[in-house]
Amino acid sequence: MSCNKKPVINLDSNFEGKWFHYETAEKFKYLTIHNNSKGDIYTSEGWENGLYYTQTRKWFIRNQTLEFGHGSPSWEKFEIDSFPVIAIDTATIGENRIEIGDKYMWLDGRIYVSGE
Repeated sequence: MSCNKKPVINLDSNFEGKWFHYETAEKFKYLTIHNNSKGDIYTSEGWENGLYYTQTRKWFIRNQTLEFGHGSPSWEKFEIDSFPVIAIDTATIGENRIEIGDKYMWLDGRIYVSGE
């Protein structure tokens, strides 16, 4: 007898691309999410504190959380507040600028804008 189980790990192609969040010009986080289910994080806590870059690892969504790697530490997990959407208006949120047609999402209470 087999049972039907819902998967606890998902991939969503809407997350693919490069995502940027700026606290200031010196304090930022870039997420790169590839279509081969791999991704990485590049972050700066300010020039004095240096830069941090993760190795490329598998990304997935589990329980409304975007994770980079199984057993990843807390700074490589992001609670999904809203899934990626297309902007229908322009906005400036802190140091982040959204133009009409940009794709953006909210993770851990912060806005991430897709771009190059």
